[in-house]
Amino acid sequence: MSYVLITTELELIEACKAFSTEKFIAIDTEFKRETSYFPIPCLLQMSASSGTVCIDLLAIQDLSPLEYILFNQDILKIFHAARQDLELFYYMFNQVPSPIYDTQIGASFLGNDNQIGYANLVKKELDITLDKSQTRTDWTKRPITKKQLDYAANDVIYLFKLYLKQQQELTELSRLSWCEHDFQRLTDIALYKPCTESAWTKVKNYHRLTTEQKCTVYELAKWRESEAISNNKTRNAILKNTALLDIAYKTPSSIKELEGINDLSHRIINTQGSELLSIISSSKQMDATQCPCPQEYSKLSETQLILIKTILQLIESKSQSNNIDSTVICSKKELEKVIRGKRDSILFDDWRFELVGKEILHQLQA
Repeated sequence: MSYVLITTELELIEACKAFSTEKFIAIDTEFKRETSYFPIPCLLQMSASSGTVCIDLLAIQDLSPLEYILFNQDILKIFHAARQDLELFYYMFNQVPSPIYDTQIGASFLGNDNQIGYANLVKKELDITLDKSQTRTDWTKRPITKKQLDYAANDVIYLFKLYLKQQQELTELSRLSWCEHDFQRLTDIALYKPCTESAWTKVKNYHRLTTEQKCTVYELAKWRESEAISNNKTRNAILKNTALLDIAYKTPSSIKELEGINDLSHRIINTQGSELLSIISSSKQMDATQCPCPQEYSKLSETQLILIKTILQLIESKSQSNNIDSTVICSKKELEKVIRGKRDSILFDDWRFELVGKEILHQLQA
């Protein structure tokens, strides 16, 4: 296996110059996120006809030369399961690479599971078994070992080969445009912007709460998200879900009552207890209309349940005749939103509308 480890700014500049003339570049990243809100960029791998490089992102201060590669509209960036990589680049450069190609999405249009992993896809398509021993490695540790670098380089060397194979197969099936619509959705910058207003969606069983409890959870989750972002800590490090929900159930009004909350650390009580009590108090004054009440959890009628079953059968039939996983067309959760009235669904856009969306819309109107 041949690759070059890049550890200096000068080496990075030279590597980016060499890759700047490429039309297609396979890209992968290694990062750490277990103890922080934002991922820590550790390694970036690139592979193309000119060679393969592993770039030590912790060793190089000025990473700006990468911008010409990542955001060059004349260079197609190839990923596998691109979303986390794109999120990392958004946090690093405040923009999302494009145009892109995702071999996981490409594989889903060729009869594979829509969540197929890279190693499994390489084995299936190229009959090569990859070493998985470094999957859980700590990429912040230095020096990087040869075993780590071999693992990282393999993630892009075979990625490039997968792309070339998929391109040919998708072109023969006239499905390349199907993929491209899904690729474009992944480059929507709104997917990666932190949003405190939607932080309540990270709290499990929110929909089971009373309106008053929802208001408390909504305000606390918004505060927790803001604290996590500003301090670059995980949500749990700020306030665990168990503590957040227990506060909503018990609505404490004093420091002493806060001490009775499950999983609420003494550090938080001592340093931010008064702030928490203020948030709890103000949440009680909220109007019910200010609190998110997701329609997707409302109970479906018997007629709607029958309609869902009928449409799922239609989707399954279409998926089988086209040799694609039914969830690639539409998940059951997305379909339930459509049944409840959502019309800006992926079902009514692009290739999905032509394949099955028209028929579904006709059934809904009927």
